[in-house]
Amino acid sequence: MALLTVRAAADRLGVAYSTLKRWIATGRVRTSRTDGGHHRIADAE
Repeated sequence: MALLTVRAAADRLGVAYSTLKRWIATGRVRTSRTDGGHHRIADAE
């Protein structure tokens, strides 16, 4: 399972970075976090 950055996932989905960040904040998209606190999104999501 590949993990994508928020920007890479937004590009793949064809949505704006800010839209994907909003979806993460509202729980519409699930993420995992790196040790540094950055979001990563599973390729299957």
